[in-house]
Amino acid sequence: MLSIAKNVLMEMPRTISIFGSSILATLLAVAIHLHIYPDPSGSSSFAKALTIGFMFWVASFAYAVGLKHLLAQYRPKIGIAGGS
Repeated sequence: MLSIAKNVLMEMPRTISIFGSSILATLLAVAIHLHIYPDPSGSSSFAKALTIGFMFWVASFAYAVGLKHLLAQYRPKIGIAGGS
């Protein structure tokens, strides 16, 4: 039971990266749509959507990399067969 929980925990950085990139792609699609079909009021929705998308990506990337390095101490050490 403990190994299942450990394996799930070890996959969290990958899951965070996948969902972070998916949300970034969605926000970039929104930004492109806002650029092609601008708001008649003249507000800069394109820049806002682009900025929010990149800020979210940077945050999710930093969190995933940090979590990966934090969990690295719990990964099993696998040696090379026949090595010294």
